[in-house]
Amino acid sequence: MKSSLRVFLYLLPAVVFFGNSVVIDVLRPSFRSGSHPHVAFVLGWMPNYLAGLGFMVLGIAILALAGDLTRDTRLPGLVHPFMLLMAAVTLLGLIGWELAQLSGRLVFDVHDVVATVGGVLTGYGLFGVAHRRNLLLARTG
Repeated sequence: MKSSLRVFLYLLPAVVFFGNSVVIDVLRPSFRSGSHPHVAFVLGWMPNYLAGLGFMVLGIAILALAGDLTRDTRLPGLVHPFMLLMAAVTLLGLIGWELAQLSGRLVFDVHDVVATVGGVLTGYGLFGVAHRRNLLLARTG
């Protein structure tokens, strides 16, 4: 695989999590004024979407790194179970955090749960594309 694509796979989690920080710290405070209610609505659930997506692309990066560092013949058979486990842990953790907000000072929102599921599904879709194109376990050349 080209080294530029490998670098992209390695840096993608950092880009997604940095984007999440930008949404939380810069964009959301800028659009709370009420002049753009639709933008404020999207920015309200965007961190949950990016969190789900971020953990899934982190799994993709881990698989790409494992493909580069090991020549274990069992690895191709473990990629789908690993990503399913990653999706399950991400969903349980992020939805559990959202449900824990029911009893606290933070705000529970069903849109946040839907956004989390959407982010995880998008990440799993990216994994499917990367796996079909042999981007995860292909040897660099």
